[in-house]
Amino acid sequence: MSHSLELNDIRDAQEIWSFASSSLLQEGAGEKLKSFALKGESANVSGLPDPAKSFVIASLLDQVGGRACVLVPDEARARALQEELSAWIDPDDILTFHGRELLLMEARAANRDVELERAAVLTRVLEKGYRTLIVPADAALQRLRTPGTFHSFAIHLRSGQQIEPDRLEAELIFCGYERATQVECPGQYARRGDIIDIWAPSAVRGDMEACRISFFDIEIDELKALDAETQRSTKMLKSVVLPPAREFPLLKDEWEKMAQQVQDEVNRQVWEARKSGLAEEIVERLLRSGSRDVERFLEHMYFPAFDRWTSLIESSASTVLDYVTSDHTLFFIDEPLNFSRRLDAAHAGFAARLSNYLERGEAFKIAENSQLAPPDVWRAIDQRGSYLALIDLPMSGNGLPGAENLSFHARLADKYKNNPKKLAHDITAVDKKKGAVLLYTGSDDRAEQLSLYLAEQGALFGGHFAPSLAARFCLFRTVHFCFGDRRLIWDKP
Repeated sequence: MSHSLELNDIRDAQEIWSFASSSLLQEGAGEKLKSFALKGESANVSGLPDPAKSFVIASLLDQVGGRACVLVPDEARARALQEELSAWIDPDDILTFHGRELLLMEARAANRDVELERAAVLTRVLEKGYRTLIVPADAALQRLRTPGTFHSFAIHLRSGQQIEPDRLEAELIFCGYERATQVECPGQYARRGDIIDIWAPSAVRGDMEACRISFFDIEIDELKALDAETQRSTKMLKSVVLPPAREFPLLKDEWEKMAQQVQDEVNRQVWEARKSGLAEEIVERLLRSGSRDVERFLEHMYFPAFDRWTSLIESSASTVLDYVTSDHTLFFIDEPLNFSRRLDAAHAGFAARLSNYLERGEAFKIAENSQLAPPDVWRAIDQRGSYLALIDLPMSGNGLPGAENLSFHARLADKYKNNPKKLAHDITAVDKKKGAVLLYTGSDDRAEQLSLYLAEQGALFGGHFAPSLAARFCLFRTVHFCFGDRRLIWDKP
């Protein structure tokens, strides 16, 4: 095996990582996989336990460049993948488009945290401000505005820009922001004379950073980051992009149109309910609920059950997959069979919930179009034609039809939680064979502690340790990857 970088030449964590990723993709199945990625061809890649999948994704990004979109079966896998990828990719560059339960029945209030986060993620994706996007199966089913329409609601501001404060305030309201005396949560803005504070939705959960805009007449004089908790400015900013504060924002001419369309739909379903002999109580409930929604549209008011009318607002069947451009993007699907099952389960759960609401007169039948069907998602995947399926154990149906099959040999090995002596023993054994070890810990402090301990045990006999990556690297045909208390062994063919 030939390498462009020798162990003694390694200087920092990035070089360690580049060495590891190039080693994986330099020969055999790895070389073929890199070729498929460069050509935009599909492949079924088997023999990959979950930690190995994250290493493959990160390696391809490092060697091929661009961004990645990864479809995963569920939220648990999304969280695990995000955690594993953060060993190689800046966590701020890893986005997850979480699924959310669509609100289809009348409600007084609803928690909007996930909706706001999703709006921020969609904006980051359209602005190409990410390296990896993770999409669980249920999120891939949900209908969205077309990318162009949604992107038109993003507000771009920069220091020195000329815009009247009143106009900016009007744009914020148009994009779904709510005025408050002091910003206390994402989706709010506050104005005091020539100063406007805005707490925009963030793609990072728990982000407390808002922004403060100071005007001199109609010019943005200062643009600062604002700690929303202390209400103090923290640093100067050159520019900001404010996502809309709604996942399904409406254009100015759509409110009245929607009021009429909703009224027509309410009348139709009420007529059908009476014709089918439903109890008058249920019919009246439908009529009251629908009439309230019509009034809200006429008043340009967003409301909790807005989700049930989204198919009237946007006839195009757009999903998050339409937001990801094909240029310089690698597409992955984690365990296609599991992904397919989760698609079916999510759709069945949605249909069952809606059916219960319909029986009680608490929802409208058109709400069934607020979510796409699994075949729609698979058609979008087929049309893209360039997915890499990441598979642990190959089996019937667990792959992409017609795609080339590639096989790696990686396996999970011993756990090291509360057993540092075992870790030292195994690293020493690999070193004696002139092997390769990548050791990932939870923090730089933990990396330093392990470095000292392993040195005391003689397990790092002149190797290289980079605390910022929490990695130590040397050469061998079998590579051991240690993620916290898990160990992955990669046998190169």
